[in-house]
Amino acid sequence: MPEAGEETDPAPGIFVSDGGWHVLHNRGIDWQAGCTIPKGSYARVRAGGLDAIRRSTARRIPWLADRVDALRDWTQVSMLAVESSRLRR
Repeated sequence: MPEAGEETDPAPGIFVSDGGWHVLHNRGIDWQAGCTIPKGSYARVRAGGLDAIRRSTARRIPWLADRVDALRDWTQVSMLAVESSRLRR
């Protein structure tokens, strides 16, 4: 992802809009970004191409719009399956 630490970059955080969210982590030399996708939709997201991910990122985090082209290859994308639940205690 883009170079981190530029003076105009806001603090890392969670960016929410249009039914989803992105989270950013400043690793000092670059940004690590994560986003939600609906369960079972990875194949559809992948079929939509990297450009769809770039557009989604630029829409939710406008100050990164000029750097989303840093995502060039699917080897830069990983999927982490996460579930949440509730416990009584």
